[in-house]
Amino acid sequence: MAKIAIYHPWIHLKGGGEKVILELLKRSEHEIEVFTHHFNLDNTFEELEVYEDRINVLSDLGVEGQLTRGLRYAFAEMKEKIDLEGFDVLMTSVGDIGELILTRNSADYNLGYCHSLRATYDPESVVEEKSFLERQVYKTLIWGFSMVERLVWRRLDRVYANSDYTRERIVDSGLKDEEGVGVIHPGIEMQGRAEKGDYLFYPGRINRTKQQLEAVEVVEEVRDKGFDMDLKLAGAVDKETDYVQEVREEAGEKDWLSLEENVSDERMEELYRYSHTVLFLGRKEDWGLIPVEAMSYGKPVVSLNEGGPKEQVVDGETGYLCNVSEMPDNVIQLLKEDELYDTFSRKSHERAKKFTWNSFVKKFDQEVNELVGS
Repeated sequence: MAKIAIYHPWIHLKGGGEKVILELLKRSEHEIEVFTHHFNLDNTFEELEVYEDRINVLSDLGVEGQLTRGLRYAFAEMKEKIDLEGFDVLMTSVGDIGELILTRNSADYNLGYCHSLRATYDPESVVEEKSFLERQVYKTLIWGFSMVERLVWRRLDRVYANSDYTRERIVDSGLKDEEGVGVIHPGIEMQGRAEKGDYLFYPGRINRTKQQLEAVEVVEEVRDKGFDMDLKLAGAVDKETDYVQEVREEAGEKDWLSLEENVSDERMEELYRYSHTVLFLGRKEDWGLIPVEAMSYGKPVVSLNEGGPKEQVVDGETGYLCNVSEMPDNVIQLLKEDELYDTFSRKSHERAKKFTWNSFVKKFDQEVNELVGS
């Protein structure tokens, strides 16, 4: 059994990083402790309370102010010295800002887990909602960070990406060669295959890259073609923006559209279970857990044909991979043909079994064992 330290900058949402930490704490055969600069149990997964004694807050930096937050964390990480005596492995969440902890910290083996490489690989997606001045500041900071990033990544013995898509981004960026990057897909909890519901559903954080307003247009076209379906949106709002307000206004104006913000896990499960088909329009998603979550309930998925969802959805078998303009007709196909829907539902449920948390943790533990010789 290895002793593993995990560094994740902040634990305050129900996001991919927080979920990976939770599942490793729950299921790994190794001894794990977590280090962070912010932990807010009120907004993240309630189950983390059980492991609170294994989550070490180095110094609470807060999460206020997107620009100032980045600077606070960058400086804190570069000067922080964690007591890693006795630890075999330091695993760091990389691809955002967490890798700066490697400036002064190292174990016998240093691993990285990359949830996203959006900032350095696709900076335009990060700055698109900023003012002109803010965009220039952010681009300058991202450029500076990318220079440091290349240096600290040299300290990583191996990096694991959450998808083949993220792995390609890492290799294309020159941060690591192909041999130095593996893939361990995040998992889901398998659910019982649900009955066919009576509304379309799009879960996901409410922001411009998720394209909720485009999903509204898709369903509007479905309705214009004679199919009287409602659309339910549900997801976290971690920052008030003009886009969030636009989505709220749309939901207030259309009686067939509803928006639920920051819903509980129980409510999210209910929304999945009683839906008909799940939409996914996230742009350039590194993984995008929503499609495979939907398939765990036996729900067909109509998704953008890009990013991580291409590794989850089997086009024409468990759903459709397409562009936005093709989505209405694909949704209508599933609404019209009961036999087709049932086939997609059955195959979706079966496909989801390939992406469980047990599989994720088993592969992670195997990789660690091979690395440290356990």
